[in-house]
Amino acid sequence: GGERRAAAVITLIVIALRVWFARKVTFCGTPDSCYALGLAQNLARYHAFRVPFLFDLQLKHLQVPNTGLEYWRPGVSLLLYLLGPLGGLTLHGALVIATLAGVVWASAAWFVAKRATGSAKIALASYTLCLLLSAGWGGSLTPDPTLFYAAAIAWFLALFTVERQGMVQDVLALVCVAAAYMIRNDAGLLLIPLTVALWLRWRAAEGRQRRGEGVPAGSSAGYAAAMLVGFGLALAPMHLLYRHVLGTAFPAGAGQALYLNDLSDFSNYGVLVSLHTMLSHGVKHLVTMRVGAAALIVYRVLALVLGYPALVFLPALAVRRDSAETWAISLPELAGPVAFGVTVLVVYSLILPAVGVFSALRSSTALLPVVSVVVVIAILRAARSRRMALVLTATVIAI
Repeated sequence: GGERRAAAVITLIVIALRVWFARKVTFCGTPDSCYALGLAQNLARYHAFRVPFLFDLQLKHLQVPNTGLEYWRPGVSLLLYLLGPLGGLTLHGALVIATLAGVVWASAAWFVAKRATGSAKIALASYTLCLLLSAGWGGSLTPDPTLFYAAAIAWFLALFTVERQGMVQDVLALVCVAAAYMIRNDAGLLLIPLTVALWLRWRAAEGRQRRGEGVPAGSSAGYAAAMLVGFGLALAPMHLLYRHVLGTAFPAGAGQALYLNDLSDFSNYGVLVSLHTMLSHGVKHLVTMRVGAAALIVYRVLALVLGYPALVFLPALAVRRDSAETWAISLPELAGPVAFGVTVLVVYSLILPAVGVFSALRSSTALLPVVSVVVVIAILRAARSRRMALVLTATVIAI
């Protein structure tokens, strides 16, 4: 229909603008970005996992070149390597691929909105809002793993829902888990939304059974156990790769982040952090650090990742209007996204506060597609007319 054509035109314009903006980029950017591109280039050159720099000096074995696998995940590098014939091994080719990853990420908003509301217009507004959020623009200027990771998580949350969509969708959701886990280790946190969705499916089935109604497929204990086994299998490829390259399926490098006091510890050569060094700062410091990290994460996610223009309309969800048509618009399923968001906040503020203040921003990017849908619905509920809704939605998207 017309909405799909409009989405295609908007997508092509955005891709063209981002490629044009990226033409003067001459450096890979963040350490994560340089690792992703550098490892892909060295996979092509040496057919081996090796990078010519160090970032985390807390590792027990420090040498250059090194595999980088004790700290980073190679998922984006492997993708760029496979897409090498299309330019994935050059900086600007990698930026084009990152831009396309942003489109895949934003397209989850269309899928969620269309499934929740059945309206192509709401789907178009949600997709456009998500596509034009700051995360998409920044992510197209560096081959950082954030958009790739966010796309995998967003599609997992879109596909694996309490109201089961089908066996194919559940299996594709597990494929998204495998892809995300190859990019970042906190994809393991998806076990929580997966478990929440399975539990809610079981509860809904119990209710239907008590009412004498048919039990929907995918709500049995056996199916839940199979999905949990499938989740474990989705994590296996990364650990098999660890075993092949490092000689151990569970390297200890990432575990050092548990004891970091601040990011400067990464470059603190010769003084390895440990439980003893962490406790030496005192209980008061540890508590204050975690409270501060939680507040900073919430502020940064709401203000910097989502943005004030979109945030201002969310309270409208609690305000009932007289229009039955507006209130007939259903919100998308939020059990999975809320479970993932709360888990990320708890883990990064209480367990990993030193890295959480920036890592949580990356993880929260995965929630932006569903949040974009919620924001569009909030605008519809706040507006007193369709014309006002159109103006408000266009204004938020433009900003």
